[in-house]
Amino acid sequence: IGIDSDSAGKPRIDAATAMAAGGRGLQFNVTHSGEWVLAAFARSLAVGIDVEALDARPATAELAAHVMSDRELRAWQGLAAARRRAGFFKCWTSKEAFVKGSGVGLSAGLKSIDVCVDPDRPARLIGAPPALASQQWSLYTLSFSDRYAATLAAAAPQAAIVETEVRHWQDICGRSDAGTGDQARQ
Repeated sequence: IGIDSDSAGKPRIDAATAMAAGGRGLQFNVTHSGEWVLAAFARSLAVGIDVEALDARPATAELAAHVMSDRELRAWQGLAAARRRAGFFKCWTSKEAFVKGSGVGLSAGLKSIDVCVDPDRPARLIGAPPALASQQWSLYTLSFSDRYAATLAAAAPQAAIVETEVRHWQDICGRSDAGTGDQARQ
């Protein structure tokens, strides 16, 4: 698989690989934190994904004020103290997944992007500058561990999400069938 980058530096499948795959416009994004690596793949729509360990850094009021919009900051401050860490990382992963998917990365003004910070509600993009949100985006909370926050962003009003956990590379490639070289599906 050949990989290059677009004009903003976002990694993408190169043109030759895309043509070999029937020109389907395969999009991808990858993230990692702690013991987890997450990848998002989609046909013909941009995707972004982010994961953060909840103990990766302190969720301080100073850091929150640096990355949250005024509306988000008020909502975050209204959370019970015990829920603020989860709320901060929900906000962070939502914003990072969105800016990675849109291709602008962290050069975007994070305070200009509004997302849901309530850790008990679904991820949602509330607002973003028109240059970033020229198409409709959907955010999805990925719940796989109490110790991590993760969000998937997709450039579509809604998307069918298929979650697959891979614990070993053999789970991706299959295991070689004895003697034939054929791939046995698990």
